[in-house]
Amino acid sequence: MWHLREMKLSRRSVSDSGLVFSPLSRPEQRLDDLWQEASKHIGNARVRDQKHLAWRFFNKPGKAYSFWLLHDKGVPMAYAVMATKAGNFRTGYVIDFLFRTGRGIPESLFNRVMQQMAHDKIDVVKCLAVANSSVADLLEKLGFQPEPEGVKMIGWIHPPAIDRSHFFDSSHWHITYADLDGT
Repeated sequence: MWHLREMKLSRRSVSDSGLVFSPLSRPEQRLDDLWQEASKHIGNARVRDQKHLAWRFFNKPGKAYSFWLLHDKGVPMAYAVMATKAGNFRTGYVIDFLFRTGRGIPESLFNRVMQQMAHDKIDVVKCLAVANSSVADLLEKLGFQPEPEGVKMIGWIHPPAIDRSHFFDSSHWHITYADLDGT
């Protein structure tokens, strides 16, 4: 788990000037298109298609998620799901994210997420990313720091024929808060 106490917003690069970051109020076909493209490079992950995203974020009574789509002329490049928890200070959570590779898409996505969090007057931002991954490296560049205690996860290998070395290599996993109970 990574957290950020001070916003360090980097300037948008020229390469992302055509990208639009806008809220999505209901699931749509473009999410399936994004899943089909992004799933080619993320390794082990829960399916994040339109059906799953509708169940997990749009039809969840009692949970206030904000779903944002990064797109280029309507073509989905990435999404991020955010939530806020109020207390002594406002904590913003990047609950889930998915992106295509290339063209600085992950950087553009997280820059836009951080701009939205700053706009929403969030004091602390938390995001879950697998250690030693490209997402963890990106979060560190943005000023995030790892939580000292980390997050312990338990997995069950089924079927047993799965290559254990592949299963236990964290670089093969895409895990976000959306994969945990209670978010």
